[in-house]
Amino acid sequence: MRIKRPVRAIVFCAALCLLCSCGSIGTIKGMTGSQAFQAQNLPVRNLRVAVFTDGSKPDKEIKRTIALASDSLRKQVGIALVPVSWQKIQFKSSGRAAMINQLYRRTLKTLPGNSFDIAVAFTSYNAMDDLKFVFSMLVMPVPVWAGVIDDTYRRYIVMKSTDKDNLIHEVCHGFLFEYVHSSRGVMQGTKLVLLPFTPPINETQYLTAQDRNNILKHKFRDFSMRPRLNLPEGDLLNTGQSAASSVQ
Repeated sequence: MRIKRPVRAIVFCAALCLLCSCGSIGTIKGMTGSQAFQAQNLPVRNLRVAVFTDGSKPDKEIKRTIALASDSLRKQVGIALVPVSWQKIQFKSSGRAAMINQLYRRTLKTLPGNSFDIAVAFTSYNAMDDLKFVFSMLVMPVPVWAGVIDDTYRRYIVMKSTDKDNLIHEVCHGFLFEYVHSSRGVMQGTKLVLLPFTPPINETQYLTAQDRNNILKHKFRDFSMRPRLNLPEGDLLNTGQSAASSVQ
């Protein structure tokens, strides 16, 4: 039977919507409403966030992203994001390692070490990223990073995106030391897009049960102490000391 064009379009859109709803399969999405689940999240940890911005994103947009990510993290693991300072920063390089090192050095100059838990700097995608986006649409997918965290303290984050899911992903890296990424949930390493201008088919804000359990285990870690990471080398800080082995 031949399907008419309008019907085929409807079927295609329905199939695409179904695929885009698959991101939360295998996660804790359906568990967060139970009292027993929420009891495991107590006490809530207020994670003190030092916010930095280069002005490329509106402050209102950044505040909304932090608030949305905080609400989600609070429901999933009992962690709330609490901004405690707000500063301007202008990055001198677009490289991941250079940017997190500049953020690290900036906090050393302007913030007492015990006045914040994590530092998050918001910037924007650059011209090379835009070229990669175009190439991905016309030729083949090319990865573009949306956020990065250091692999020395797991404390310093640079965000090109104001997507709350991306911020949740990077913050959770600060509590996951046993492995890097998961095969499901918000801790997946990449977002998969089938067609230009469509949402990722694996988009989700939710953790897997394994990710949640490991985050709860390290929930009250001291961010001034370097975690022990038995992982390949990743984006390390230039602290002048021997660096811990880890990866983003």
